[in-house]
Amino acid sequence: MYFVDALLPNAHDSVKIGYTAKQLDWCERNEAQMWSQLIEHKMLYSNNRMDIVRYTNDGPRTSGFPLESPGKTGVWIGWQIVREYMDKYPETTLPELMKNSDYQQILNDSKYFPE
Repeated sequence: MYFVDALLPNAHDSVKIGYTAKQLDWCERNEAQMWSQLIEHKMLYSNNRMDIVRYTNDGPRTSGFPLESPGKTGVWIGWQIVREYMDKYPETTLPELMKNSDYQQILNDSKYFPE
C-alpha cells in the first residue's frame, strides 16, 4: 500500500485501498480499537491461514470486527504502520523499504501505537 502511495500521491486513500469514504472513515475512527483487539487476541503473529485471510481479504466486512467494518482491515493497519515508519525515517528510499523484509524491525521502529 505504501508503494501505491508513492505511485499515486494525489489519489485519495479510499481510492488506493478500494474503500468508500465511509469505510475509510470507520477505519480512522476505530484504529486504536482494531489494534487493541489484534494484540489482545494475539493475531499479530498468527501464521494460521484463516486468521490471515480474515484480516487481509476483500469482503463486505472483517470477521471478528463490528458489522460496520470494511474488509481487509489488516491491510489498512499495515499501511498505517509503514507510514509511521517512513515518517520517522524519511531518509529511507522506496527501493530500500521494498527490499526490507525485517517486518519486526519496521514495526518496532515505527513505534506504532494508535490512540
